[in-house]
Amino acid sequence: MNTVIQARVDAESKKQAESILAQMGMTLNDAVRMLVKQIIHSRALPFQPHIAYDEPNKDLEKILKRTEADIQNGKVHGPFLSTEETIAELEKD
Repeated sequence: MNTVIQARVDAESKKQAESILAQMGMTLNDAVRMLVKQIIHSRALPFQPHIAYDEPNKDLEKILKRTEADIQNGKVHGPFLSTEETIAELEKD
């Protein structure tokens, strides 16, 4: 016996997903059925959800501060348009 699953998705997302899936030869219903089967088979989601952070982590903040300091102190070179330009700049130091 089949049952119905309902999910609310904005119209544009649904339209885009249907278009992509159609190119793959399947419907949105097919994709949802595949998702459910994969969850059952692997006993997990078929992708790894994660929390998006609006702020960089502490290590990244340190790297960004060092990079900003390097830029201010003239330690950053380039961009270079050729290997020759890069070598010439390196040979200056």
